[in-house]
Amino acid sequence: MRNILCSMTLAFLLVACGNSVEDKYIASCMIGFGSSSSDAEKLCSCTYDKLESKFGKDKLEEWANQITPTNQKDANDFAEVGLHAAAQCAREMGFGK
Repeated sequence: MRNILCSMTLAFLLVACGNSVEDKYIASCMIGFGSSSSDAEKLCSCTYDKLESKFGKDKLEEWANQITPTNQKDANDFAEVGLHAAAQCAREMGFGK
């Protein structure tokens, strides 16, 4: 799980430059996982969708344009939701069976 959190954090920090927030998140997430496989892409895409569903696109774009979230609650919420989202996506995709 720590690798997932690190990957998500890296992904969000790298998102600020170019392309859409979603595209950059997925690309950076895949780098964080050290994989360019279609499974990694699906997992990262699923995780982003769940983050967007929880926080909304505007909030994710706002956070992507900051070096760090403006307060600790935002950072904690993002990490907690992101971990749960990644785990849920992994289960939905049949990983870990």
